[in-house]
Amino acid sequence: MLFAGCGYTLRSAQNLQYKTIFIPVFTNRISIQDSYSGYSLYYQGLEVDLDSILKNRFRYDGNVLPVSNRTDADIALIGAVLSYDKNALSYASNEDVNEYRVIVRSEVCLVKNGNELWKEVLEGETSYLTTGPNAKSEAQALRTALEDLSRKIVDRVVSDW
Repeated sequence: MLFAGCGYTLRSAQNLQYKTIFIPVFTNRISIQDSYSGYSLYYQGLEVDLDSILKNRFRYDGNVLPVSNRTDADIALIGAVLSYDKNALSYASNEDVNEYRVIVRSEVCLVKNGNELWKEVLEGETSYLTTGPNAKSEAQALRTALEDLSRKIVDRVVSDW
């Protein structure tokens, strides 16, 4: 008896003119001296965490693969982390915060042969509970926001809308 595969794949059906991408670690433009009153925060190593998550997202997508050498790449993705914000969404009766939203904003620029193809500000976000069975730490929520940002960046690179 013969079995035929269905041909299912996680890759999207894109026919891109580029197959490899160089992604240097994004610069962190968040000022350490920003005031805390607006909840704009500096998070040490945020750009390094984003670098790892973003490259893994490109590998998972499979359309454009990250390479470690700029000369081996068809395109380059240059970026900067602009802000990390944490805002209260809901409060308990004693005025403790029950739920926060974190947002990471990043400026990304796609470059091919020294020419800018596009430049945009994208953001990743998530909300998280601080108490109860579904509670998360801020670090876990930040990772989720970086995963959301990475998904949006990869989608923007592989889909010219």
